[in-house]
Amino acid sequence: MTILDFLVNLSADPEALAWYRLEPEKTMAAAGLSEAECQAIMEGKLWLVLPPPQCRIIQKYVCTLEAQDGVVIPVLSTGNPLDKKGLTIVGLGIRSLQMTAEARVCVTQASKVLFLVADPVSEDFVRRLNPTAETLANFYQQGKPLLDIYNEIADKIISCLKQSGDLCVVFYGHPGVLCYPTHEALRLARQEKFSARMLPGVSALDNLVADLGIDPVGLQSFEATAFLIYGYRFDTSAGLVLWQVDGLGEARWDPAHVAVPGRLKVLADYLVEIYGPSHEVYVYRAAALPLAQPEIERLSLGELPGAKLIEGATLYVPPKGPPKPDPEMVKKLGMEWGKRT
Repeated sequence: MTILDFLVNLSADPEALAWYRLEPEKTMAAAGLSEAECQAIMEGKLWLVLPPPQCRIIQKYVCTLEAQDGVVIPVLSTGNPLDKKGLTIVGLGIRSLQMTAEARVCVTQASKVLFLVADPVSEDFVRRLNPTAETLANFYQQGKPLLDIYNEIADKIISCLKQSGDLCVVFYGHPGVLCYPTHEALRLARQEKFSARMLPGVSALDNLVADLGIDPVGLQSFEATAFLIYGYRFDTSAGLVLWQVDGLGEARWDPAHVAVPGRLKVLADYLVEIYGPSHEVYVYRAAALPLAQPEIERLSLGELPGAKLIEGATLYVPPKGPPKPDPEMVKKLGMEWGKRT
């Protein structure tokens, strides 16, 4: 058994995962994994033994800035979540182990499946669930405008929906988070009188909250490019999450992100004016593979332009100080501030 097969099996078979949790060394030995592969698994560094994920898609939905003049227009789901007919868009989660049971049923039972995922384990996992599965990664071409790519993906989804009448589309992470093609496909499907719905997945934000140990009682979330372009107002007493810093300012598909380091300095300089150069931030990348560990780089804002961990990363800026209560609002709520309830 290859290490790829081993990881896919853990994602697809709950019993295999249970045995691994009880006796990891014995399970890996039975699979015939090498010493280097076993060590990489135990340390959570799967990238050391897996081939580079050439097909990896890190979705940069900067084109949402151009839609409706930056105003988000809700696209309501139609039909029940587990309807067999129509379009069902599901989230894989950041890694395949995070797919919900509800989403897995929809993938397994669909007449046709399309998918856009971030690594070879997830790809094999989806294909194992449904042999009709077809990747959408071939729409990504170097230098191609991102908006063209996303519209072509949405058109492909509608074309397959018309042919099958029963289509499930799998997206990496949460399919509704910074994902223009899914929202556009829902809109087009409803326009064509198909029922269309979305099932959630575990997003990068969900992983960030768990891995950094933060409580999102006060949390602000922005796409990094939109954050700079629109100059959103935000509160330094609440945590700040900036998505897709690796695609800062990109409007064309460039997996090498050649221009991003220079643009990262623009972001850093902007934040330094507000928080100061010594304010510590976290450059975070969730673990995309089963048994892998998240990657976290802690550094000051002054050091941010030289960050090593950029591809697929999210930036978390902790609060600068505690929030201040509004005495009038406390009074209106009938609360005694400072006393535990």
